[in-house]
Amino acid sequence: MKVKLVKYLSFGLVILSVLLVGAVCKSGPKTNNDTSTQVNNKGNPPRWYNKLEDDFPEEKYLAVVGEGDTRRDAESDAAGALVRIFGSNIKVETEAIVRYRELEKDSGGSYELEKEATKEVDILAQHMLYNLQYSDPYTDNTGRVHVVGYLDRMKTGKIYKDKVEKNSTRIVAFKQKALSSERLITKYAFIDAAVVFAKNNELLLDQLNIIYAPMRQMVSLPYKLDELNTLYSDIAEQMVFDILIVNDMEEKIANLVAGLLSEKGFSIKRGGVLKVNGDVKLEPLALKNNYENLRWYLNLQMKDEAGRTIVSYNKNQRETGVSKSAAEARAYIEMEKQIKKAFFNEFIKYLDSLVLK
Repeated sequence: MKVKLVKYLSFGLVILSVLLVGAVCKSGPKTNNDTSTQVNNKGNPPRWYNKLEDDFPEEKYLAVVGEGDTRRDAESDAAGALVRIFGSNIKVETEAIVRYRELEKDSGGSYELEKEATKEVDILAQHMLYNLQYSDPYTDNTGRVHVVGYLDRMKTGKIYKDKVEKNSTRIVAFKQKALSSERLITKYAFIDAAVVFAKNNELLLDQLNIIYAPMRQMVSLPYKLDELNTLYSDIAEQMVFDILIVNDMEEKIANLVAGLLSEKGFSIKRGGVLKVNGDVKLEPLALKNNYENLRWYLNLQMKDEAGRTIVSYNKNQRETGVSKSAAEARAYIEMEKQIKKAFFNEFIKYLDSLVLK
């Protein structure tokens, strides 16, 4: 039976471009009549158009038919439909996926760097697909393009198994580095990387179980996720920050920084071994308009237990409002955005740089 698909929708903040790795846009499996790979715009449609099972038997392929106004739309539709097959049993935070991909890329991850391989589509953040392939397209009499998106179960299963095992080797090494490092920030960087890789392994194993269950049964992990999480919590609790921001009205910036650090499991305490210091300044600005204008300055530094600056951030920007209080409110809103987007991103980059040394 032909698989009916609905045009895939964008889900705003939970959407992430997902790397699809493998031989993309290659012909589908050959059949006796070789109709499955023909681009047929006027004559009889390929067999998979009427009955997918004929050309893509379920025991060998995980396959769906996508459709759209163009070949690209049809392929994106098929990719989105394949993702839905996996469901949402495991949800990996967007940050964990981004961190994993960046660490893989910077360390020369094998599958991500295959040259025949890259295509981005909008699909749910908690899924990545490797070795996704497409049949040749078929255009019906109305001009709609149809294409099969498919995973060869056994071949793709082997890719996933290799990927998980490679990740597992790195997880064990990260854990050992976390345990043996003397510097607190380095301990945290390595256990954080280990947890990031372990979370992504859970996702890969969840997919592998659907793609090719016999291959999943062959995977034995050399670590326990709950033990990694416990070690992460223990080290994160030692990451005690002392926050001091000069000229911080009602401690707005300090409270914001404290909240973001707390989300990581870190503690906030006077005399903490780690520091976030800085200052805020708002200056009136004379402009030829009918509004209140000001320029704000934000300076922040994060320091390790030895007092070395590991992250430094300086930003200034002009704001305008109908009143002084309105302009100040806009300034603090913008500073909050900058702290979340820039300052803490620099902290993550620093952690990753320690792991990649």
